[in-house]
Amino acid sequence: MDMREPNSTYKRTACFQTVQGYPVSDDVDDHGRHSSYRFSNYMSLGAQAFPGKITYEDHDGMSIEIDVNTLKPVQAFAANEFTPPPDASTDAWCSEPKLSNNAITQSFYQAPDPGSGALLNGQIFLYVHINVKGLVDKVGLLESSNPEAGNELVNSVHSMIFPVATCNGTPITREFVLIAGPH
Repeated sequence: MDMREPNSTYKRTACFQTVQGYPVSDDVDDHGRHSSYRFSNYMSLGAQAFPGKITYEDHDGMSIEIDVNTLKPVQAFAANEFTPPPDASTDAWCSEPKLSNNAITQSFYQAPDPGSGALLNGQIFLYVHINVKGLVDKVGLLESSNPEAGNELVNSVHSMIFPVATCNGTPITREFVLIAGPH
């Protein structure tokens, strides 16, 4: 499977086994940056199969290898296994919230282009938390090849108003990773 974005350097190639359809590899190239995952040594657990070996490599030379020796089904969990810590906060959530509209009140293009002038090419990844009124509560820079453009985008996103999300008519908070690239 090949995916390419028009007028972009982004390319993603995923390969699957012919018979079982298990993923074998997933390669992403974007602005000269390459990352790849490899999956092999599949092991069965009930009716499903999972890779026993996963490797990751990227353009920066990072290499990670995961070797799974055994898979065991969970028989039971302790009664408090999924109890949140005492200082954890909770938010209402649903799998398909309704949005008040699809418009954002301010354009991302007011932030500097990560690929312009003396700025380096690359995508910027931000963590964004939206409150029940559609206002930005938190923004954090997760990754950027250009910290100057990333910090300016953080400041720009703080002033945006997003559509209000609701579950069964009740406004809810939401969070997501915002990805911005050269325009």
